[in-house]
Amino acid sequence: MKSIILIILLSHIVLPSWGQRRDTIKCKLETVAQLPKALQEISGMVYTPGGLWVLNDGDNGSFIFLIGDDGKIKQIKKIANAPNYDWEELTSDAKGNLFIADIGNNNNTRRTLQIYKVNNPMRTDSGRISASKIEFRYAAQKEYPPKNSRMIFDAEAMVFMKDTLVLFSKNRTQPYTGYVHVYQIPTKTKSQSIVAVDSLYLGGTNSLNSWVTGAAISKNGNMLALLSHDKIWLLDHFVGTAFRDARIRVIKLNHYSQKEALCFDHQDNLFIADELFEKILGGKLYRLTLPK
Repeated sequence: MKSIILIILLSHIVLPSWGQRRDTIKCKLETVAQLPKALQEISGMVYTPGGLWVLNDGDNGSFIFLIGDDGKIKQIKKIANAPNYDWEELTSDAKGNLFIADIGNNNNTRRTLQIYKVNNPMRTDSGRISASKIEFRYAAQKEYPPKNSRMIFDAEAMVFMKDTLVLFSKNRTQPYTGYVHVYQIPTKTKSQSIVAVDSLYLGGTNSLNSWVTGAAISKNGNMLALLSHDKIWLLDHFVGTAFRDARIRVIKLNHYSQKEALCFDHQDNLFIADELFEKILGGKLYRLTLPK
């Protein structure tokens, strides 16, 4: 009888969902360096023991740059067979191989998008290297462009997780819905049609303050950071790509600029970079020390 009563009581307990919480973390954004003019449209960044590999977005040539903590360029490599239509993100696997995401789709009109894989660039002295290509399309997109309420087929954020690339959409809906769609892209399939495997509600009243412009994952894979122009969402306690169940904490940067590049360093702190706007705003490398 006691066990029956206990079961009845437990059935009425509603366990809290981490994904419904929005605790705020206080961190100070530290300016590290003014970036050189060659990186004035920086849009992707990944940490390696030798420095930070970075890239610019569309119409800036097919180059990746290795910079130091001081923001100075140490190496430049040309990606010979990977046109920069709209490069928006850069991530790496455990072997140091890079994935360049040519996924920018501001107007939602691109029918095919590309991700380029580059073998670890630290292992070659050549200034010119080649890439292999993964093509994909959004299975749910039927119109080019779709209606304003369906402007969900753009992305600027991607991480590598367990042999899979995970893509986070940049929401351009009008009216703004506040959702981020999550996609998985296997790296061994060269051409594919992708469907959303999860959706994550981040809220917000308009896209300019709330869309996702970059992503990074910690070395152990337990912490995900999503970037916008003035804040970071820090996610943990998730399983696989079920990010809707994660604990979400918000870091308000108290600084608005076109931030599009984000990565964790070896101590699970964050590097951030923003584009240079009108030669007066941004164009800098920042560091954010997270509380332990």
